[in-house]
Amino acid sequence: MKIKSKLKILIISLVTIITTTFCEKEKVEKPVINEFEITNSSIVAGVPVKFKVYCDADKASFWSGAEGEDYDHYMELINNPSSDEENKIRDYDEGQDLDPIKDTIAFGKYNEPGTYTATFIAINIGNYGEDIKTAIQKLEVIVEASE
Repeated sequence: MKIKSKLKILIISLVTIITTTFCEKEKVEKPVINEFEITNSSIVAGVPVKFKVYCDADKASFWSGAEGEDYDHYMELINNPSSDEENKIRDYDEGQDLDPIKDTIAFGKYNEPGTYTATFIAINIGNYGEDIKTAIQKLEVIVEASE
């Protein structure tokens, strides 16, 4: 009996060691936004605006702040849902998905003069989606009327 008991304890110990060693959760760090700036010398309505974007992250998203790409408006809509029927037909703002390794330039186009908020979001994902860390940086974009 003592040998079976010791063998059972050994097997349980080995299984515990293997599962804690090989099933260890991946530690996810908060992503870093290294650069988010406008490269245009002037910003005029109707003319594309070039943004330099760079981050150390798994995924990234750019929201120009123009109509249909307004991150703050999107968050307002999803945080204050209306009726189910209205949600089905509602148009939600969308950002541009970027590959943080390949995409270092993003574009926005503002058709009307005014002040907009461009938003750059860097995302790190770990543990099969259980652990998500984000970094968000915003830029004020002042668009002048075209001459």
